Amino acid sequence: MSDSVLEFINEGDTVRLRDGTVITVEFIAYMPDDLISGYAYVVRLSGHEASTYTPEGIFCEDDESPIDIIEVQGKLS
Repeated sequence: MSDSVLEFINEGDTVRLRDGTVITVEFIAYMPDDLISGYAYVVRLSGHEASTYTPEGIFCEDDESPIDIIEVQGKLS
């Protein structure tokens, strides 16, 4: 995984989660000055509520989570 997976994601892109699910990003915002240290993005994935993520796509810094974003798939064709 690259250092900052989320900087390459746009709304409408699909991503692969740690649990293997491929899902659409409905919303993403870079907000480093407004969020808790270590979390710089707000992301809403299809079927999920908006959540904070680290630039590396990690949902919870202390534990692996099934909704960690591990790969950018791009736009659905």
